[in-house]
Amino acid sequence: MTQHRLQQIDVAQGSSNDVELNKALKQAQELGNQKYITRIYDELANTYYESNDFEKAETLFRLVIHRLITIHQKTESSPEFIGISLKLAEIFANKGDAISADIGYKHCLKKQIEESDKALGKFYISHGAHVELKNPMDQVGLDFTEPFALLGMCFYEYALFLIDFYPERLDEAKEYINEALKISYKLYGVNSSHALNIIVTFSGKCVVKNHFIIAREYLEMGIGRVLVQPGNENILLSYYCCYSEALFHTGEKELAIDYAERAVRLAKEETTDPAVREYVNDFAKQIRRDGSKRNENSLLKWPF
Repeated sequence: MTQHRLQQIDVAQGSSNDVELNKALKQAQELGNQKYITRIYDELANTYYESNDFEKAETLFRLVIHRLITIHQKTESSPEFIGISLKLAEIFANKGDAISADIGYKHCLKKQIEESDKALGKFYISHGAHVELKNPMDQVGLDFTEPFALLGMCFYEYALFLIDFYPERLDEAKEYINEALKISYKLYGVNSSHALNIIVTFSGKCVVKNHFIIAREYLEMGIGRVLVQPGNENILLSYYCCYSEALFHTGEKELAIDYAERAVRLAKEETTDPAVREYVNDFAKQIRRDGSKRNENSLLKWPF
């Protein structure tokens, strides 16, 4: 009976429905299964987080952190703790509390650098200091790579936050995104969709904040790579639009129109979301219309 109820709870945890999750929570509480209770609280927190209900998400994430430490013997350096802390920092930012968010991102980065140093030390003890890490994901597995993947996420999310809230810290944001890219290249490869997504997301954020020179710099790092990778149509569409706008605002109007029109042609494919296709068409029209004008601000809100 108990096993059957636990299986029901497992099924409910895959749901994004807070009603189903609350039912599962009640069952887990009746069984007294602390592991399941914590997992469901975490699922509920993520459900509210994804739906931008930041007050409920914050309350539940704080509860999960408390349970991780007091019941499950986790520490501030545990990956579960760091992952939730990153989300809390983003919640603070979305609520307009940039100071608390900055403190949170710094804390996550500091702790994860320490954990990554420990993982690197263990690797060298096991394999010898002379070993060259060409592709650690294939060579040594998750025990080594997980701390670095999480470190990359810390660098990446901190960089995006700085672009949003601290225009005077652009050099710091670039430093962090460069570190995130180094880790991505090492773990997944230079031409991986992971690395290409980092580049276009960071560049898109720069476009929205009118940092067009920085956006162009990073897009030109990735645009050749995305063209040679099969199955990157969605990323390519984002690259074309983002690169078009960066070119437009850095004086390359004709080339900007060319890339906008490439995006329009690509968006005609049946697999493209109609809303995205409409956005791309409107974007290209505005690029063509304003080609002879000087415009210092981003043309349209970036949806990708």
